[in-house]
Amino acid sequence: MGQYIGTNFTGCSTCADDIILLSSTEEEMQSMLDTSKRYSDKHRYKIHPTKSVTINKYSNSKTTKSEVQFKLDDKNMPSANQGTHLGIIRAIKDQNKTNIQDRISLARRTTLEVADILYMYNLPPWTDLKDQLPSKLSWKCKAREAINNYWKVNLQRDANSKTTLKFLCIPNLDIGKPHTIWNSLPPNIGELRKATIKARLCTGTYIFQSQKARFSNMNLDATCPICQLEEEDIIHFLTRCPVLEGYTQRIS
Repeated sequence: MGQYIGTNFTGCSTCADDIILLSSTEEEMQSMLDTSKRYSDKHRYKIHPTKSVTINKYSNSKTTKSEVQFKLDDKNMPSANQGTHLGIIRAIKDQNKTNIQDRISLARRTTLEVADILYMYNLPPWTDLKDQLPSKLSWKCKAREAINNYWKVNLQRDANSKTTLKFLCIPNLDIGKPHTIWNSLPPNIGELRKATIKARLCTGTYIFQSQKARFSNMNLDATCPICQLEEEDIIHFLTRCPVLEGYTQRIS
């Protein structure tokens, strides 16, 4: 019994002793209350008589709130427009009593928010759009281009502020497009693994032996584990390691 969202049961949200019962029918709700009362009697505790309230709303025009009365322990439960569950006020707003000023205020706020979004992405103001309404397809293309350009500028500005990204070729960064590291890959798994190392080098996330030694309070050796000749850092890795010399000459 109770409400579901898809196949997930949501009719009895519970945290410790704070419980809310949800149902779309009067009969189910009364049956759920009866079940709760039988359980409390079996386990010898009482349901608080004043904290327990019902919040009723029916779309059926033949049924009104005043006609619905739920019982708990053969006593009428108090009906209310709102109740507190887990410190949150749960309430149902009667749409028939909605103030017309609230609707006007909401419309004004929505208009201002739309105007701010259009201004942020350098799109035409809504006053111009309503006079000459674009087609759905052309508007989607124009909006997508404006949004991508806005975030591209922000992405490149943020990347320029990070010293670890100085090798990333920041002017090539674009929203919705992979970096040139990935575009230049031949279709095989070996090259993909190499490109992963390239991307880590460009983004400063490849950890060299010198960094491992520094962060271990010099308990680890900073010497290159491949050639065992000198300290391994990005300069040694890319240009000076004799073991990698053949590969670096081939791609330089």
